[in-house]
Amino acid sequence: MTFTEGHKRYFTLTAPSSTVQLVLQGIAICLTLLCTTLHSNARDYWNHKIDQDNVGSCHSFATLALIEAEFWKATGKHIDLSERELFVRHYLKDYGSFDKMIASQLERATRRTVEVYYKESGHIKDDFKLLQQHGVSLEKDLPYSSFFKLDLPMAMRNLRHARHAVTREMFLSRKAETWNTTKKEQVLTNHTNLRSTTNLRSIFTLPKPTTTHEHVKQFCSNYSLRKLTPKTTPLAKKIIIQQLHISPVAVDVSNYQELTRSNTHVLYERHSFVVSQYHPKNDSFTIRSSTTGDGKQVNANALARGCYQIYFLEKK
Repeated sequence: MTFTEGHKRYFTLTAPSSTVQLVLQGIAICLTLLCTTLHSNARDYWNHKIDQDNVGSCHSFATLALIEAEFWKATGKHIDLSERELFVRHYLKDYGSFDKMIASQLERATRRTVEVYYKESGHIKDDFKLLQQHGVSLEKDLPYSSFFKLDLPMAMRNLRHARHAVTREMFLSRKAETWNTTKKEQVLTNHTNLRSTTNLRSIFTLPKPTTTHEHVKQFCSNYSLRKLTPKTTPLAKKIIIQQLHISPVAVDVSNYQELTRSNTHVLYERHSFVVSQYHPKNDSFTIRSSTTGDGKQVNANALARGCYQIYFLEKK
């Protein structure tokens, strides 16, 4: 007969023969080895480093990590796609252009206080739709380079400061009872001109379509993205472990600081990243995160406790 404890299955027989004992011991060893080696090493999927810097772009990194892992599974080859382009495309998708983005955000700031990381955060499912619609460049063609990692946070800070400045002028004018349509247009014009003369435009410029865009679109068209919302910690853990038998999974968590045991930026507490391995011996997951890179192990129960969304790709 058999009985199960955790993820292992144990076999017992009444007065077994020595031959049967040896066979059963061999099966038990094979099952144990299977449980510990079934998941590929994180380095099998990716051979490049990632770092989002002080921008809410973790969803873009996690989405492309899923695609890159699936590409490796399908072809045995590594591919490095542009997180920079996917994030910019996400950020501009509701505006259509840089000028409309500036105008819309500043106008919104005249009506109410805009959250600090407005429009930066996003969802993996929406990013996957963007890939199906537009594709994406290779990292080498549009890199999230050291230069870009300096420029992008600076651009985002400029936008945050601009929104704050507009809102502050609005509140001060209302207090002085001088706020009207003319004053509003004056404030918007001043800040729009100021922001348009900076280097923000180059940061938010999308590249022209290439053959890589078409190849990525075609590849993604063969897949659908499943999104699950686990109701309990045990269920979240079970789903992740089961799916890791097939491929890496992406997760959204609300307790990233607890997982990494570090004083992470408040921006990262709600975070998206990819889980690539489960280690039953110490009950931990290996994650690929845009703030810690590859290969970091975190407590499996803690991750499951903070997990509120799970994503994985399915072949159509």
